[in-house]
Amino acid sequence: MSYDNPYASPSFSTESPISPFQIGSGEIRNIKAEIGDIFNYSLKVWKENLGILIGATLIVFGLAFGLAFFEGFVESMLKGIDQRSTAASSIFALFSSILSNVFQSFVAIGDLQLMLALLRRQPASIGMLFSGGERLLPTR
Repeated sequence: MSYDNPYASPSFSTESPISPFQIGSGEIRNIKAEIGDIFNYSLKVWKENLGILIGATLIVFGLAFGLAFFEGFVESMLKGIDQRSTAASSIFALFSSILSNVFQSFVAIGDLQLMLALLRRQPASIGMLFSGGERLLPTR
């Protein structure tokens, strides 16, 4: 019996699920996969791209550490100039915290895009770390 109910859950065919090793067309679709298959595929991609993944991780950590060091340095300089300038250092801390969160979100989006490209067998480079601009504002 067939009926056209727009609210019905989707029906699935009885075909065998696609192996994660057959991915490559770039088409994104739901597939039924076992956790073991996912882990094995992720491990394989990780081994094949170890250099770029370690490099990206070091860059992300380096940028976060450098930004935190700079913020702490400027804040301590503002506090050291005059004991009454704690208001200035507090205002700087507020704005630098906001900017730091925005920047780190930007880099995290690029990092996720890099990892997804690797998992999808698409071309990937370290430069993708800084390609999160168009997705920064829509991210919630």
